Formats: sequence, C-alpha cells, structure tokens
Amino acid sequence: MLTFTFVCESMLARVLGGILSLLSCSWFLLPTGLAQTKTPTPTIVINNSQVSNYAQAVLAIEPIRVRYYRQAQALFAGKVPTNACSKEYPETMPPGLDAICHQYFSESMQILQKYDLSPDEFNLITQQLRFSPSLYQRVQQEMIRHQQK
Repeated sequence: MLTFTFVCESMLARVLGGILSLLSCSWFLLPTGLAQTKTPTPTIVINNSQVSNYAQAVLAIEPIRVRYYRQAQALFAGKVPTNACSKEYPETMPPGLDAICHQYFSESMQILQKYDLSPDEFNLITQQLRFSPSLYQRVQQEMIRHQQK
C-alpha cells in the first residue's frame, strides 16, 4: 500500500528559479519505505521517453499538490507534518485529512496512468534524481521544454 510523504516546498517555484529538487517537493507519491531511504539506490538506465513522461507527470501533479496541500495546511493551522497522510498516528489526524489524502492520491494516480508510469517507476526515478546529476539535468530540461509549449 502506498502512503504519502509531505515534504517542504513547491517544485514549480524551484524549476522557475532554475533549480529542480523533486525530493524536496510536497505530496509526491512515495511509499513510506522508499521516502525514508537514506542509502543510494543502484543507478538504472532511464530512457528519454521515461524522462519525458516523468517530467510531464510532475508538472501535471504540481497544481493538484498545491491545492490539496493548502487544504491540509488549513487543517493543521499552517504546518503540515511530513508524514501527515501516512496514517502512522491516526489519533492525531485531524478530521477531513483522510479525504484530502485520498483525493490527492486518486488524482495523482490518474496522472501517472496518463503518462504511462506506475507509482513504483515514478518513485524510482524520483530516488535516482538524488544520486544522478545527469538524470537531474535531463528531467530539468524536459520540464522546461514542456513548460514552454
């Protein structure tokens, strides 16, 4: 089962500033285990089609992430915990958060399907960005290319 990991900042704002840091983005689909991995994953070959699909998925998910993140902020009085949708501590989950997390997950899954990515593929590419400067650059360039269309 997938859970969400909330992290700190908006990816689009960073892309527009010339910096891409997908692991710093809020509300991307990451199984809890992968999201908390500190050791490098083995580098894999990611083809141009996968990079393009990934970049488009990230750009499509971002406005949805922002919308639901703002709703979650209202429930948490501004500061959303990193693991808010993980259901690790259901007793501290404010009413309404489960619905927000479910909607975000559902809409994100539709986008991943549209761009022919499984959550595992999306998460693997996200993890690879942390350890591969060349992949990082390819994704950044592809995101910029798609934004300019």
